[in-house]
Amino acid sequence: VYSYLCSYAHSGGLSAIQIGQAANIEEQKGLTRISLQYGIILMSHFIISFSKLFDTADQVLENSDELKNIAYNPGSGL
Repeated sequence: VYSYLCSYAHSGGLSAIQIGQAANIEEQKGLTRISLQYGIILMSHFIISFSKLFDTADQVLENSDELKNIAYNPGSGL
């Protein structure tokens, strides 16, 4: 388990170095896009889960087409 987790952490560090050494800002954006998409998917999941726990939050989410679109279609604006 240690070996797996250690290599996972180091690969994340190598990715950060790779992004930092990109030739230009467009290349940096391209290298970070997938990470941002995963983050947005996770945030959408937790927004929906949170709203199901609290009636007020669920009402806010369900009564706004814009918020529903953001939560249920993560990454559509990227």
